[in-house]
Formats: sequence, C-alpha cells, structure tokens
Amino acid sequence: MDIFKLLDEDQRYQLFIIRFLDVTKDEYITISKIVEITGQSKFKVINFIHALNYDIRKFKENCKIAIQDDLIITENVDLTIIKLLQIDYFKTSPTFLLLIYLLEEGGTIEKYATDNFLSTSKAYATRRQLINFLKSLGIKVKKNLLVGEEFAVRNILGTLIFEALNGYYSPFSKEITIFVKKIRELLTYFYNLRLTPTQVKKMEVLIAISLIRCKNGNTINNSFITDLDKFFRDIKNEIYHISNYIFVDQKTLMDEFSYNSMFLFTEGVLEKEFNDKFNLSYFEELDNNSGIISEKIIHKLEDSYNTKLSIEIQKFYTQRLKQANRRKSIFSFETSSFATNNQVQSVRELYPIYSEIVWQVIEEEYIDVSKDDLSRYFYDYLFILIDVIPPAKVERPIYVCVDFSQGIEYTNFIIKQIEGFKDLNLIIEYRLTSHTNILISNCVWENFNGTQIVWKNPPMPSDWEYFGNAVIRAKRKLLYEDISFNKGEGEMK
Repeated sequence: MDIFKLLDEDQRYQLFIIRFLDVTKDEYITISKIVEITGQSKFKVINFIHALNYDIRKFKENCKIAIQDDLIITENVDLTIIKLLQIDYFKTSPTFLLLIYLLEEGGTIEKYATDNFLSTSKAYATRRQLINFLKSLGIKVKKNLLVGEEFAVRNILGTLIFEALNGYYSPFSKEITIFVKKIRELLTYFYNLRLTPTQVKKMEVLIAISLIRCKNGNTINNSFITDLDKFFRDIKNEIYHISNYIFVDQKTLMDEFSYNSMFLFTEGVLEKEFNDKFNLSYFEELDNNSGIISEKIIHKLEDSYNTKLSIEIQKFYTQRLKQANRRKSIFSFETSSFATNNQVQSVRELYPIYSEIVWQVIEEEYIDVSKDDLSRYFYDYLFILIDVIPPAKVERPIYVCVDFSQGIEYTNFIIKQIEGFKDLNLIIEYRLTSHTNILISNCVWENFNGTQIVWKNPPMPSDWEYFGNAVIRAKRKLLYEDISFNKGEGEMK
C-alpha cells in the first residue's frame, strides 16, 4: 500500500527526496543521482529542494538541505523532521482530506469543494484520483460512500490514517474526537489498561473509524465476545448513554465495543481473566493455518539445531503466531519498517539460520501474496521466534577475549561497551582459552587462529563496525559448522 499516492505529485517527490537523503546519509548523494532515480529534470529537482527547505524550517530553524556544486548536504535533518513534514503534507492534501470527508460525512463533492476552497473541477479530479487509489485496495466509492467488505475497509482506513499521521493529530470532527476520548477512557477503566503511547493512538484511530462506520450504517454484524450483556454489565449504563447520543442502538454499539476489545486482546494487553470470554470463531480457518505454519517453523528449528523444544515453548510460539495473524487480518497497521535493503540485510545477518527457516516456510505457505506482505509475515514470525526462543538457547556463544596493555581499568571500560551488544550472544574472557573466537587488544598476538582485532585508543566508530561484522562472521561460521554436523557431514568436537 503506497499511502503517498494520496499526496500531490510535488509533495510525493519532495518526501521521496528527503527520505532518500535520510537513509543514505552516510553516502555522497548528488543532484545527478536524484535526477537519475526520480526521472525528473535537474531544474525540477533543485526546485524540490528549495521547496523542502522552505517547508522544514517551520519545524526547526537551523535545518536545511544545502547544494554545493552537484553535492547535496543535509544539516540537522532527522527522522523527526521528516515525520512532521509528512504529517503536514497529509494534513493539507486534497485527496487525503477527501478520504476523511467521504468516511465521515459522505456529502456532495460540491460541498467538499466549498469547504476546502477548491474549484469544482479540481474537486472532481481529486475524487477520480481517490477512487483509483481505493479501487486498487478493494474499496469502491458509491454515491460518495466507501463500500467494501467491512473488516477490510476498516483495516485499510486504519492503516492509511495511522501511517499518514502517526496519531500526531486527529483528522476527525470535534464530535467524533470527543466520543473517541470517552470510549477510550471507558475501556481503559473497564479493563484497567496500561497502554503504551502508540497503542493509545492506534486504539483512538480504531474507535473513531468504528464509531463513524456504525453511525453511517456500516456495522460489523459480528460479536467477538460470547455474552455481551453479561460481559459489559458493569458499564452498560455508559454504553446506553453513548448509544443515545450518537443514534446507534445499544446492541450494535456493544458489537463495536467487542471489536475494539479484540484489538486489545490481539495486542496482548488484557488480563488473563478476560481471555476466555472472547469468541474466536471468526478466526477459525486463520488459526488452523497459523498452527500449521508454527509447527513447520518449530520442526525446522529443531532439525537445524539437533534439539528438542518443550511442548510449552511450542504452544507459546503457536499462540503468539495466531495473535499476530489475527491482528494482521483486521488490525494490521502496516508500517514502512525495513524499507531498505541495508535494513533487511542487517537483521538477516544477525539471525541467519532463524531467517532462513522462517523465509523457507512463508515462501511455501504464502504463494500468492505480494512481496510487501511476504516481508511483513517474515518479520512478524522472525521477531516472535527470537522473543520466544532466543538464539542463545540453541546456538553456541561467541567467546571474545579483551586484553589491553593500558591495564585492567581500561580493559573493563571496553568490556562494558562490548556488553551493550546483547543480541550477539557473547561471552567475555580476560585471557585466551580454547574457546576464544575473537581477540581484541591494542597489541598483536602470535599463534592465535581466531579473529584478531587491533584497536586504536580509544576505538573509533569504524572499529566498532568492524567488531560487529567480525562477530557476525564468527557466528555464521559456527552456525554452519553445527548444521553440517547435524546433517551428518562432520563431527562435533
């Protein structure tokens, strides 16, 4: 889903340029390079950069994109600035504003044009742009209403709005915003919630869409809770008052409460006493598929490491996978994480065997899904696997000997910094042993067969980068030695 298609062309190019400069900040980027990858003229690219400088200064005065001959240099431009710029562009985008208008009001295009100071012809051109975009996502616009399979419509709208605005502000009317706050506070009290800031923002977007859709007659016709009256008995009066204010019958509103509660359930933030009250029949087929996938991943993991995992661990991984797939099916909130090859590669280098196992399984199971969706499944399943079964439980650690001639105080100072690499499964040694894989010192040692790293005093960022890469190489060597042994191709000593 390319949410940036909801922006004007110039805004799309400007956001692309500033995002590209951010992910390539350690490289030399030229105007010629931007011309090449955008297909725009040099004149246009320079104008885009001038426009960006004007736009970003409202967020921080000393940030800018400078041009020196052909070279582009960014100054004090970070991801916070880029996010604020993106939010600002969506707040003023005619196409995005039309989406919110059709979602909440479903009024005439003429009224939309008047409200947003647009000509009628511009408003209709914007409508065509929006229709084409939504059509690709399975949503139709009929009589200026958004039509489609209800869960899919809500899922797509929630993703669009949250990804565009990051929960930074509410694009909805004052009335909806007031009731969103009331319902969020009511559910927070009812479930005794302790939500993170991002969970609060996602919940508010979901409640807003839920309220708007049911108010306009687009109900889910499904309850995710077995006995609604009994379950919501303690807040039934509050639900009754809200239903009267927004002109939605109480049963429909309780269904919507169950829908928002299911989001909380899939986020794993509810107390255990509530878990057995949910009706999961909607997810039956999805849960069966999740069970098959988790079983395949666990079996491949056991085969690769010649180990046997407990039934409890297997069940826990299956449970987590089911929750992730349930959440994705109706509350996906897709984001643009791991957007570059470098970001993807860094994760796969840290966890090569886990990555290979998960990728093999999802390629077998998800034949007809898009490349983006395949990546999201991959990272969901991989991160759950790492959380449930940390590699340290099944992989051999990397032994690192640290010995500097400056003495034990300086050596301990370096060790404290190395211990920050928790995910690398390291064991620190003060002297060489038969286990040592990597030796770090300011001296050169003879007759050491492992990786020897000689550092400056103190180590530079490039030294730390080299160390990280050395650990990854050592891990891969050990991992594939172990796998060769487990397949009968060698002996473990």
